[in-house]
Amino acid sequence: MGWAAIRTAIEKRLQDHWTATPIYYDNESPDVDDRSSWIRVSLITAATRRETITTSASTGHRNYGVVLIQIFTAAGSNAGESAALLDSVIAVFREQVLTLADGSRITFEGDESLGGGEDPAWYNTSWSFPFEHDENLS
Repeated sequence: MGWAAIRTAIEKRLQDHWTATPIYYDNESPDVDDRSSWIRVSLITAATRRETITTSASTGHRNYGVVLIQIFTAAGSNAGESAALLDSVIAVFREQVLTLADGSRITFEGDESLGGGEDPAWYNTSWSFPFEHDENLS
């Protein structure tokens, strides 16, 4: 299974485990006029390498990618809100293994901050979740 299946599994994981704020994806414009918190999710396809997949001793492709989560809270609001949302989003992805319909797995291990910033309306905290997906060819 390729990138479309990976995206579907990641989006399902988030939709099944996230109720704190509206979710907007990298191809959507947020419709937020009441300054309520929200998140933006981007799937970054980083690379694909031919590998010997050790779990099956067969040749395949290892897909590398990153899920980028941007948390937006109203500028000047309680800083604790952003931290609480960050804790919740980390719980959704850190050290998770997602199994796709074909039995292949998406594996998340670490995560890292990409910093934050503020504009007149929003404070943004960005966090990344690198992952690997092994795709068997034989």
